[in-house]
Amino acid sequence: MSTPSMWQRVIWHPALALVWLLLTIYFVATVGLTNMRIAALVFQSLWLVLSIANTMTRGRVVAWIYRKD
Repeated sequence: MSTPSMWQRVIWHPALALVWLLLTIYFVATVGLTNMRIAALVFQSLWLVLSIANTMTRGRVVAWIYRKD
């Protein structure tokens, strides 16, 4: 398998996931929840879980998602 591109490494970086989580908490605390923000919160939570899982498995999650059958 080829090495991941710089963009893929940036997207799945755990530090970036932490920044997203902090931003989500900030928006929820300051603005409150609307329907769009609930949807964004769900998306970001899923993204965070995927990011952490990918980091813990050393890239196997993303490799599984993008696998060629």
